[in-house]
Amino acid sequence: MGDIDFFYDSPYRAELYDLQWNSPNLPDMDVYWKGFADLLAQHGKSIPQNRPFTLLDVGTGTGRILLGLLKKAAATSLDTSTAKFIGMDNAPPMLDLAVKNAAKEQIIPPVTWVVGSATALHELSPIRQQGITVDLLIFSFSSICHLRENGELKQFFESCTKVLTPGTGRAYISFVDGLLQRPGTDVASEFPPFGDPVEIRSLAYPGVWYREENDAGKFKGDILFMTNRMKVFKKLPEGGEEVLESHSGCHQLRRFSEAEVLEALESVGLRIVDTLRSDMMETYLVLQLPE
Repeated sequence: MGDIDFFYDSPYRAELYDLQWNSPNLPDMDVYWKGFADLLAQHGKSIPQNRPFTLLDVGTGTGRILLGLLKKAAATSLDTSTAKFIGMDNAPPMLDLAVKNAAKEQIIPPVTWVVGSATALHELSPIRQQGITVDLLIFSFSSICHLRENGELKQFFESCTKVLTPGTGRAYISFVDGLLQRPGTDVASEFPPFGDPVEIRSLAYPGVWYREENDAGKFKGDILFMTNRMKVFKKLPEGGEEVLESHSGCHQLRRFSEAEVLEALESVGLRIVDTLRSDMMETYLVLQLPE
């Protein structure tokens, strides 16, 4: 699934991501919370009690969305005791940190963390072995744009049809502005960098610091190339730095046209039942698998 493994293939990279982005107060959480609370309430009224509500967080990273929803559920006394929660990512260091983050929260119910691929959700062990279907699927942070190879978008949507609960299940898929090309809008040749240059102290590794910067991205066709530089280092008492890791690479994301997204959805039988927005400059497609 794209080059995401390269970017999050070390515990240092996973922690830097967590320090930068693991906030429960990002605007997309309101979108996912409303969907989660509404679907869980609907499930309790219309679904047999012996079938648990199941949430699958695709590309969960360090668990920001999933753990954020569960913390808010506890804070609002929303009963999640009979629900199942699955966090999937293709980068083991990210999942390792998600496990640690979950362990810090005594209020969190059990979560199954699993390595897997967005194009083969039906092969995830908790779904395959237990024969369950998914009532809420989340693919956040425009992570769908990591599916840059031809055919992967359709493969992901087809995989959704194999796990979503027909009729009542919903999939929330996010596209950041600039990576979903709508008719009549200008086709950009560049993309702003993801965040300002940062220098952050590690909370997990004593004496360790992170320094990262991203260049503005440039499109070649529909592929966005963004150069990323990251250094892991210790500050020496006498001045200077001891470099522990240094990474420089090109992050690649795919820009999809609205037409190709709609064509892929139609080809597998998924339907858009709502289109939402947030202050994160994202569009959220809410998908249903008709009965």
